[in-house]
Amino acid sequence: MKNNIELEKLTERLKKLLNKSLPLPPIEGAFFICGIEINLENKIKNQPFTILLEDSNFYELSIEYNVPINNTLDRISQRSENLIKLELTDDAKMLHLLKAIEILESIKNKIID
Repeated sequence: MKNNIELEKLTERLKKLLNKSLPLPPIEGAFFICGIEINLENKIKNQPFTILLEDSNFYELSIEYNVPINNTLDRISQRSENLIKLELTDDAKMLHLLKAIEILESIKNKIID
């Protein structure tokens, strides 16, 4: 029960910070997706490339190339970007929320300074 209350409080804090930080910057290496990379530095094994989007949800960003590696065509234009909404356990969600809040507060402080 206490864990759920903490998750709700952190989610609300994240949403408030997120609203103050819009628009989000483009994801490095992505064509069309703006958000914030959430890197937990191996706190969760086999973590996918996780990003936070404006809807305050966490997603895995999958970038796939549709041409062979040795093909000389423009590989950047021959790729697809897919978002997969992550289904996180409460513990994993707590870690993601805390990291996202840390990043957003850092962004907010840089804007104020």
